[in-house]
Amino acid sequence: MGVTGPRNDVYRVGLVYVAQERLLAVRARNRVLFYCPGGQPEPGETRETALIREVWEEIGCVLPASGLRFLGTVQAAADARPAGSIVRMDCFTSTSLSAATPSGEIGEVQWISWPERARLGAASQQAFEMRLRSRDEQAG
Repeated sequence: MGVTGPRNDVYRVGLVYVAQERLLAVRARNRVLFYCPGGQPEPGETRETALIREVWEEIGCVLPASGLRFLGTVQAAADARPAGSIVRMDCFTSTSLSAATPSGEIGEVQWISWPERARLGAASQQAFEMRLRSRDEQAG
């Protein structure tokens, strides 16, 4: 069942971290789908600062600013928002990541493989594909 009301677009930053062909994904409490860790920048924050803060708040990982790399931007239908709402996510990867533990609003952390991608929100699916494609291009 969809959410009704006026269109409610959202902008966020997300960490697209892949290890052993699996995407690090989080699920907020009372949600069905998983997402890339991240969130919305606060007033005055850069994209990178917002991502570092959100990842710390959600999964307790410290991201070194020097290790962040911008991958690109994805746009998709927003989950749990009124019909027609769009999420636009600026995607970053990191050279390193410590062990992730759910914190705050996050109830679960999972490593999701490409065949399991239906467990991800639409923007996170696109981000996962973009990351896998960028790795293939770097290798080839």
